[in-house]
Amino acid sequence: MVGNGAMTLGGAAKQAQMTLSGAGAVDAGRLAVGELTSDSEGTGDHILNAVKSASITARGIGKTVVLGRPVCTVRNMGSGSVTCGPAKK
Repeated sequence: MVGNGAMTLGGAAKQAQMTLSGAGAVDAGRLAVGELTSDSEGTGDHILNAVKSASITARGIGKTVVLGRPVCTVRNMGSGSVTCGPAKK
């Protein structure tokens, strides 16, 4: 996804690779992905859902939230926030 707009995704996939750039918002909280790779830059906020693993690269100021209980690899190079997996108590 490049630019402005909003996208809502649902269903299930074994693998997914998302490349997100710009101010667009993605709500894929109802798309259960076994192995997720996301590379984003820009101001858009993203809600994703991973089952087994999530590799997240974030370069912008947007917020990325990964639901589920995946093993997470996070590279946050921007000023935005990345939350992956269950919250720490």
